[in-house]
Amino acid sequence: FPEDLYKLSKLEQMDLAHQYSNDGNCTRSDGTVVYLMYQKGDTENMLNDGIEGAILDDRIGGLKNLERLILENNYFYGRISSEIGKLKRLVYFNAAVNMLTGSLPDRFTELRNLKELWVEENSLTGEIPIEVGRMESLETFSVWLNPNMTGTIPYSLYNLTKLQNLLLAFNGFSGTLSTNIGNLRRLNRLQLNDNNFSGTVPSELGLCRDLEFIRLEFNEFRGSVPEQVCSLRDVALVSDDPYIEFFNADCLPDSITSLPRLKCDCCYSCCDGTTRQCRIVD
Repeated sequence: FPEDLYKLSKLEQMDLAHQYSNDGNCTRSDGTVVYLMYQKGDTENMLNDGIEGAILDDRIGGLKNLERLILENNYFYGRISSEIGKLKRLVYFNAAVNMLTGSLPDRFTELRNLKELWVEENSLTGEIPIEVGRMESLETFSVWLNPNMTGTIPYSLYNLTKLQNLLLAFNGFSGTLSTNIGNLRRLNRLQLNDNNFSGTVPSELGLCRDLEFIRLEFNEFRGSVPEQVCSLRDVALVSDDPYIEFFNADCLPDSITSLPRLKCDCCYSCCDGTTRQCRIVD
């Protein structure tokens, strides 16, 4: 990042997303064709991965008027500075699909106005900050496909009553799903697949009447899906989304035990947690 960028104390939005293209081209005034998917605009060079370099350093804390910080789909690397906790006006942070490392700074939880946090498809490690529930405005929490993120869902997360999207798939999370999941009445998408979650599916999940998308497959859940949860399917099926997949879980007979991990009467797609194969239910 240019040194002068950190001097823009009045900056409210920084959008550097998608600084590459998979296809397409443009033509300069001299007639030269620029191919956007290559680093230098011609087919003799390497593919363009977007902006490459270290993510914003500790000086980011000086951009106190920043409301939207959008860095997705580039080649930024390094740790997210804890100084991001000084951006009290920040409502949107997206650094998805980069090469970020380290854990989510605990000071993220100081961002009481943040509505959307997207950091999926990176190389983050560590656990979800234990005080995540302090982020009272949060509507989207997306950390999926950071395979080295571990730990359990913090108890405080169930205090995020405005949360609509909880996307934790393809990580190393474990533990059980608390009955307090019913506090998240605005939840629309719950994506927990491909982790190490265990225990039963709580009936309180049925209190989340706006749920349209649930993925629980490839975990260690056991027992039966409660009727209260299955009743959500009747609501979800009237959605305007033609591609909706209401509920995926490990409800195919296990190839080893010949028994399903979960008994489910309302799944859209049933999976075998051992072979990792799924089948749409007729």
